[in-house]
Amino acid sequence: MNASEITALQDEPACAHNHKNKSGCARAKPGATQGGCAFDGARNALVPIADAAHLVHGPIGCAGSSWDNRGSRSSGARLFRVGMTTDLSELDVIMGRGEKRLFFAIRQAIETHRPAAVFVYTTCVPALNGDDVPAVARAATERWGVPVIPVDCAGFYGNKNLGNRIAGDVLLKHVIGTREPDSAPVSARRPGLRIHDINLIGEWNVGGEFWNVAPLFDELGLRILCTLSGDARFREIQTMHRAEASMVVCSKAMLAVARHLQQDHGTPFFEGSFYGVQETSEALRGFARLLDDPDLSRRTEALIAREEARIREQLAPLRQRLAGKRAFIFTGGYKSWSIVSAMQDLGMEVVATGTEKSTEEDKARILTLMGPEARMIADNDQLALLSAFHECRADIMVAGDRYIYPTLKSRLPFLDIDHVRHVGYAGYRGMLELARNLVIAIHNPVWRQVRDLPPWLTAPRPTKVIAMPPRPVPALVQSSKPLSVNPLKVSQPVGASLPFLGIARAMPLEHGGRGCTSFNKLFFMRHFNEPIPLQTTAMDQVVTVMGADDNVVEALQTICETNRPEVIGLITTGLSETQGADIPRTIKAFRQTHPQYAETAVVPVSASDALGCLETGFAQAVEAIVRHLVPDDPHGKVRCLRQVNVLVGSMITPGDIEAIKEWIGAFGLHAVVVPDIGDSLDGHLIDEGYSTLTYGGVSRQQIAGLGESAATLVIGASLNRAADLLKARTGVPDHRFDSLMGLDACDDFTQILAQIANTAVPQIIERQRSQLLDAMVDCQFQLGGARMAVAADPDLLGAFSRFFADLGMETVAAVTTARSDLLEQLPLGQIIIGDLEDAEHQARQGEAQVLVTNSHGVDIAGRLGVQLLRAGFPIYDQAGAHLRQWVGYRGSRQTVFELANLLAAQYRLIPPYRSIYWQGTPRECETLGALTN
Repeated sequence: MNASEITALQDEPACAHNHKNKSGCARAKPGATQGGCAFDGARNALVPIADAAHLVHGPIGCAGSSWDNRGSRSSGARLFRVGMTTDLSELDVIMGRGEKRLFFAIRQAIETHRPAAVFVYTTCVPALNGDDVPAVARAATERWGVPVIPVDCAGFYGNKNLGNRIAGDVLLKHVIGTREPDSAPVSARRPGLRIHDINLIGEWNVGGEFWNVAPLFDELGLRILCTLSGDARFREIQTMHRAEASMVVCSKAMLAVARHLQQDHGTPFFEGSFYGVQETSEALRGFARLLDDPDLSRRTEALIAREEARIREQLAPLRQRLAGKRAFIFTGGYKSWSIVSAMQDLGMEVVATGTEKSTEEDKARILTLMGPEARMIADNDQLALLSAFHECRADIMVAGDRYIYPTLKSRLPFLDIDHVRHVGYAGYRGMLELARNLVIAIHNPVWRQVRDLPPWLTAPRPTKVIAMPPRPVPALVQSSKPLSVNPLKVSQPVGASLPFLGIARAMPLEHGGRGCTSFNKLFFMRHFNEPIPLQTTAMDQVVTVMGADDNVVEALQTICETNRPEVIGLITTGLSETQGADIPRTIKAFRQTHPQYAETAVVPVSASDALGCLETGFAQAVEAIVRHLVPDDPHGKVRCLRQVNVLVGSMITPGDIEAIKEWIGAFGLHAVVVPDIGDSLDGHLIDEGYSTLTYGGVSRQQIAGLGESAATLVIGASLNRAADLLKARTGVPDHRFDSLMGLDACDDFTQILAQIANTAVPQIIERQRSQLLDAMVDCQFQLGGARMAVAADPDLLGAFSRFFADLGMETVAAVTTARSDLLEQLPLGQIIIGDLEDAEHQARQGEAQVLVTNSHGVDIAGRLGVQLLRAGFPIYDQAGAHLRQWVGYRGSRQTVFELANLLAAQYRLIPPYRSIYWQGTPRECETLGALTN
């Protein structure tokens, strides 16, 4: 393409901008220029043609970096998603082999993918090298009978806008007018209804948003011959010359196409938008005016009245939250005014709008909407934009993808309106999605968290008592079903056995039938993928009736004799509790008859299956460990100022414990964790190969020395009774945390560590905190407003529900296993004490998007059609899941990413819409059926 051709394309007669500036677009400034090139503009305009092959001719750079970066969607053909390039090598360029490689690349594309047409994009290197792409295209067309269309769009020709115009020029020269339209299907013909053929030019179907609008055109009898080029087919573009009227959606990109259709074929056009209630209505009226059909005008007004009444009712509660909010828009082109209109429809004030790619007509519309004092910004310098944002005291920036991360890094709300997005905002229904996303973005609690200083950097303020309204207490509903279906609850004996697996050289002994222990052992083995030392008193029919004291004594003797443990956890079960076992008396009998085993501690735990759950059994075992292994001496110990005790609840994983130790160690402190399954069940090999006892864990001596520590850190509300007992026995002050998930919880823990260590927060912790903040900001698009269902023991339910609330997510279904004082403090409306069937029912009612529970939720998530985040006990279908780190800044960050990924896979995409007038190949119709069923 020579200079005169480029100048001709830039001098668009229908664009008032060119009447003011005949030199065309301003020259790019080296070192201070952003935005795409001519190749970028051409491929963006043409790639949404879904049944064509799009072949980039050049080295890998152009195709490799730009492949699949447009959010346009198709209702059938998906060939436009296949990246194709000649991938020229240095030798190809030097030896002049580009044309030959291109010819054979076209052959492969045609024979492999059977496209309706092939668009060949000439990039900088072959253009500079002089490859005759049009000649290759003609030869390929003659050889294989498939239209091969050259697009001469070397990046150095100019900017993205020029590339848009090149694309339009290519279509006018090679495609439009080469075929006549098909007759409308008989099924689409309605008595007395006159069908009009129309075009939409510059509509890209980003995020499938035009499918919000297409049904309205069908209802009005407006057959869309072609949308150029969102969800377009090559054969549709060929027929655009037969339309009775056209609407130009993006004037900067495709105005020349509309002008030539008017000049050459008498097709009138107008410029409009589908963003905003008023603009959508005016777009529909625009066709009625151009087509001069009184019946169409009447039906159009009736449709508008119905749709506007419906959407305004739906928008009412969202408008209340957006009223008066100040929007800073930087988009350019037709969006520079159409998005302004949409914001104003929502009661927002637009304080500025960008005009980087806007025509004079676009600017005139801005003045009409915003008034003569409208602030229009042409400079795309990001620092200047952020400065203007603050100057305007805006609440949110609405811009393209180039500005997402500079804005988010500045801790400012942002809404993406560019072509890369997968969210559709067009039409009446799109306005509802736009309003929802604006509310989520502006009101997300993440902004409060990322803007506040950490508590250790905040100067203490005078205490001032402010009367706050009481937080509503969640309604606790006890499931009254006689049948528990898909039980969520795990028994107390399982929970009570677990802490002993975190004590070195220990053996949990369950007093009950052999089957219970066998099941429990398998339960732990499947979850931890480790050998589990767990024994049973093997109660049978006789001893169950006559008394099982002898079984207990014999079991204790056998274990001591065979394994030489330091600690035995003697745990009752439902059978022994119902029988009325007297465990203290039995232990006394064992001590009297076997004094040689006095060095082995026996810790009794009452844990009936008929009460509580895994969490309560775990808490009772920890309390028993403190009672029997920690000396009662609240005043006599010498404190070690660098040692802290850590009592951890059942929700804490081995990976969590490892992270907690590192966290505490960063302050120069040593942690004694009780129980320490992070040391025993973290999955490590030992020199002995196998041990019949636990290998690793907190030692009995360390437990006895808990009174020597400077402080106790308690993680999990379920351990409050154990913490009370430890404090009473040792006098060591404690600090209690319901969980360590989320920014606020982590900040509280960090601040306490800094106080205990009497030191500044280490740089590595500060960095981990900033990384979590960054993740929260980056992922707030996916997380804000997401609907979650959680089924877990109380401590874990509390951790997740608070974490979700801090991220702007909503827990729409909450099911737990037992009552707990913690439940009344959670940000939930209702909590059901029930099973996974209850969780499934509540999740379906609340339209949850993600289910959080153990591996038993796999089938439930499948039935609900939602994603599953595995947490709690048991997890047996994912390797290493039991080692997952949830706590701390790093664990919270990883959870944020995982949630964002799950929600991205679950995002509510606009369903594909097939017009009643749409003509498609049988293969496309079959594909569409699969997409919609």
